[in-house]
Amino acid sequence: MSIYAHSKGSNIVDWQTLEDHSQKVAKLAARFAEPFHSQEHAALLGLCHDLGKARASFQSYLKRCNGVEDTETDYGEHSHSGAGACWLNEHEGLLEKVLAYCVAGHHAGLPDWSGGQMPNGALKIRLNEEQATLAEPLVQEWLVKNRMTWPTEKLPCPFRFSRTDSSLSFWLRMMYSTLVDADFLDTEAFMEPQQTVLRSRGQQLDGLAKVFFEYLNER
Repeated sequence: MSIYAHSKGSNIVDWQTLEDHSQKVAKLAARFAEPFHSQEHAALLGLCHDLGKARASFQSYLKRCNGVEDTETDYGEHSHSGAGACWLNEHEGLLEKVLAYCVAGHHAGLPDWSGGQMPNGALKIRLNEEQATLAEPLVQEWLVKNRMTWPTEKLPCPFRFSRTDSSLSFWLRMMYSTLVDADFLDTEAFMEPQQTVLRSRGQQLDGLAKVFFEYLNER
């Protein structure tokens, strides 16, 4: 049985699979993170960010939204961002746990660890509540099928930081940006491909920078 990330119409063969979306987001996020030497971390975010979409309730939700008959409809709660965050949080290492913030907040915004405005503001609470999602059979099957195992070597730290400076906080926000942008762009490419074509026709940042600084120099 195929597992889907995005639906478009009642013809299920036209839908985007979770594997396809995850791989494309991982590749794009890694490209965004390459300038600050964090492509391995960004790729990992892309691979697991929508892990919760493998759950039965989310697959039923997609089918209901498109009028597709589902003989095993699951009307349960179908949020999806918590599963990938829980998967990341299971692993040792500060950076790995920091990455859980990015996955948990890739739709709602970065959460606080505790005390944030609910329902999305407290990561500590969400990790406890959504651990069960990670354990759901279809989610575990998807992890196995797609060989979603933890890297055998510890992820390298791309910078030196201490708890007294803001470098870790800044890195977190940069990582969050790579994931959110990559997720949006790949989703747009599937849902509205004509928009992706339009994006490719504009000037790139280096060209815009040249025009901008020439304008400033004339003032």
